[in-house]
Amino acid sequence: MLEHDYEPTPGMPQALPDGERVIWQGPAQFSSLAYWTFHVRKLAVYFSALIALNLVLGRDLDTPFSLPDALDAPESPPQPLEGLVAAALQQRPDLQSSSDRVHAAETSARAARSGYRPEVGLAGSAAANSDEISGSYGANWSVFMTARFTLFDGHRTRAQVRQATERHSRARLEHDLLEQSISLEVRQAYHDLRAALERVRQATAAVAMAEESMRIVQDRYSVGLTTLVELLDSESRLTRARTREIAARRDVLLGRARLDLSVGRL
Repeated sequence: MLEHDYEPTPGMPQALPDGERVIWQGPAQFSSLAYWTFHVRKLAVYFSALIALNLVLGRDLDTPFSLPDALDAPESPPQPLEGLVAAALQQRPDLQSSSDRVHAAETSARAARSGYRPEVGLAGSAAANSDEISGSYGANWSVFMTARFTLFDGHRTRAQVRQATERHSRARLEHDLLEQSISLEVRQAYHDLRAALERVRQATAAVAMAEESMRIVQDRYSVGLTTLVELLDSESRLTRARTREIAARRDVLLGRARLDLSVGRL
């Protein structure tokens, strides 16, 4: 009977908490220690990447991620192209910010043009005199109306109007260019997604053909009508076809994400 037979965990006076285990016991083994040190560092990099991704997405830093079990790609784009372009022009936050800048520049231009108009003011006053709290022996009131015209200001108003007008025209032009670039971005993402979907269909058909070829070669090999080299070559072709199918499905998922980003859904 050994000493470890009476211990809940060999070499430990009591059982370890749930989820913990002994990494190393006994004499120093630098290779094992280096392996586990590198493993822990990889875990730290992995969790740091998850936290950074949550930060970029604007989510809570502790939000977990769940990866799909299969790369199931959609069979067609979610909706017609024109509907996607219209949705992008309504949902994109950068376009909304550009619209706000155009509105602010237009308001500034109107305010600058008001310098050409006269300033009109209206004021009034009323007074009552009495020696007693109640009653009055005299009361008067007056109304004043003023108007001020600027005959010459050294062309300051004209310069301000020209500057505000140019600022409004530039903001309007940038807004129009942004609309065109968003429309182009959505169209490119849409057609890229359609091309990726076509590659998935072709890759799926290629996998089916490779599987059928593999089945025929296996039957021929089982009765001695072909060689091991041909069998291995058939297996290699099937592996390459499956790899291309997986890559095509990945491209579809990435294309779908790019389309959602261009529309303003992410």
